[in-house]
Amino acid sequence: MIERDRRRIVVGVDGSAGGVEAARWAAGEARLHRRQVQLVCVYSWPALVPLAQLPSQWTEESLRAGAEAAAANAVAVVRAAAPEVGVTSVALPGLAAYTLIEMSSGTSMVVVGHRGHGGFAALRLGAVAAKVAAYAQSPVVVVRPGAGDRALSPAIVLVGADGSPASEAAVGVAFEEADRRGGEVRALHSWELSVLPWRGEVWPPLPDHTEVEAAVQRRLHQWIQPWQDKHPRVTVEQRVTGTRPAAALIEAASDATLLVVGSRGHGGFAGLLLGSVSQQVIHHAPCPVVVVR
Repeated sequence: MIERDRRRIVVGVDGSAGGVEAARWAAGEARLHRRQVQLVCVYSWPALVPLAQLPSQWTEESLRAGAEAAAANAVAVVRAAAPEVGVTSVALPGLAAYTLIEMSSGTSMVVVGHRGHGGFAALRLGAVAAKVAAYAQSPVVVVRPGAGDRALSPAIVLVGADGSPASEAAVGVAFEEADRRGGEVRALHSWELSVLPWRGEVWPPLPDHTEVEAAVQRRLHQWIQPWQDKHPRVTVEQRVTGTRPAAALIEAASDATLLVVGSRGHGGFAGLLLGSVSQQVIHHAPCPVVVVR
């Protein structure tokens, strides 16, 4: 039975180094947010070539025992990192991504490692992390290898802002997290000059780059100011850039504690649940990435 509790942070673990990293990072967040941690290890029969004979040691009991052992190891990791945090674990049969997505509707956040067991080593993002980030109903945090141990001071929470509803939610989360950490917000907006079609032999006048950048800066200030008013203790750095959004965010995240992005911004296709920018940053950003809806 799947347990739901918005006071809990749900963490997907599978015995891999990525799962351990996610559990360790979630322990610190649970202490900061005064939440409990629920570790979830989902097990299923490995995919085999049709008609191939199953290894004799593979039984329902052995799969469950392996999942319980992985969950118990993650419990030890959480208790070592944050002894005061309440932690529970559960091993469930099923498919990992779909189980975590189902659990997300009743939790404060879902945390997953960047990659778990299985798949191809060359892939930079595991299938479970990608699916959970795309479909979960709560904020999802993807923790890359080495990113969970960042202890930067002061904390810098980087957020991508483009005025979309998901971006507005991301800005709000960024201010809350920076306030909670006693850190600062770095708000970044990327813009590009639009190329308008024309006819005739005379080229249209080019926009004044300085004026456009000033207008973009004012727009970013308008998006940020309401949240600055709600969190007056938080220092804010506002950046505008002509670099493409994903590349700009990945570069700016080099010294960030946390990167917050909306699941979808402006542009793209409405039917896609995860925008291209959020997909790229969870692939490549050097710090933990929060995907917000």
